[in-house]
Amino acid sequence: MELNISLNLISVVNLLGIAQAIFFSVYLFQLKKTASKAHIFLALFLTAYALVQLNDVLEASNLFMVYPHLNSTFPILVFALGPLIYFYVKSLTVKNFKFKLKHLLHFTPLLFLILILIPYFSLSASEKVKIIITETKHPDQDNIVSYMGIIQIMIYLVLSIKIIIGYSKDIKNYFSFTEKINLNWLLNLVVALVIIWLLWFLDTRYPTNYLKYMEAGMFTFFIYFLGFKGVKQPEIFKKATRPDNNILETESIIPSKKYEKTRIFTQTIDTAIIRLTQLMETEKVYKNSQLTLPDLAVLTELPNHHLSQILNENLKLNFYDYVNKYRVEEVKCNLLNPQKNNFTILALALDAGFNSKASFNKAFKKHTGISPSEFKSQHQNPSAVLGK
Repeated sequence: MELNISLNLISVVNLLGIAQAIFFSVYLFQLKKTASKAHIFLALFLTAYALVQLNDVLEASNLFMVYPHLNSTFPILVFALGPLIYFYVKSLTVKNFKFKLKHLLHFTPLLFLILILIPYFSLSASEKVKIIITETKHPDQDNIVSYMGIIQIMIYLVLSIKIIIGYSKDIKNYFSFTEKINLNWLLNLVVALVIIWLLWFLDTRYPTNYLKYMEAGMFTFFIYFLGFKGVKQPEIFKKATRPDNNILETESIIPSKKYEKTRIFTQTIDTAIIRLTQLMETEKVYKNSQLTLPDLAVLTELPNHHLSQILNENLKLNFYDYVNKYRVEEVKCNLLNPQKNNFTILALALDAGFNSKASFNKAFKKHTGISPSEFKSQHQNPSAVLGK
């Protein structure tokens, strides 16, 4: 068999992503003491993914004929990708997440494959070359393991998506802001990862250069974006730590949705609502842009889960919407105040407690049904409301 070593454009695109993945991995590992569990899982995921993709480059370039001992070494790492991205998501969304011995069971398929391949790994280079030549002539023989790998990673990706969506809802019961702590970027990336692996599956069934280009391009973009965002992602729960306040009593970010079956007396509820109204309308505590549920719980002298229960069950609002409703009302009043005409809408929003223009616009439209500029325009020109 003639040895023809080549490097096509698809391999070059893949190598760009591989190089970036290795760069981010080394950087994350070097953080040492400052590295969070999330950073460690991300570094491991990037390393494993880079090696899996490197296998495609080596195969397409016929380099396994030169380095036969690398054959079948990297593909099995596919079975590590799902658990690693899953634990990365868990470490970002669960307070004080700890990787326990039982979690190693998630890597059982990987360990099982390693054990099965031990006899192959012990073969000589010449024996492996013969096997590589046979595999090249019959490329579809080993697809069963590949399909098992994609099924496994898809299961973990679906679980990760479910966790992120649940987290996005849960933080609104705890924080009055979502900037820098929402994981919408990660949700989009996990969905992108689903698409990448679907492309990979289609390419194994209906191999075309078009699918290979799409997969390689998405992989490289995915690595650049994930690495950049992952490095910049702050430790979410550091924001939740206060010196003399036990914020969360469980691993969950919020109290149990059943509120641990607690019963609050009607008198307590009425007193709490009166106190809440005073804090919001008189003391205007909502102007604290970093306000959290425990902050308000301390001021109302209620346990966290009791305050959350009152907001959700009695006032029919989660903490995020409850606080931002007052912030929106503050901005509405200031927009109609002639003395505030010299202030921009953004300046009024920041003064009311919002952290960004995007979060303000979203909250304003949710509570009023129109944008801030439309609200201002309508009230400056009343005839616009009547359609005259």
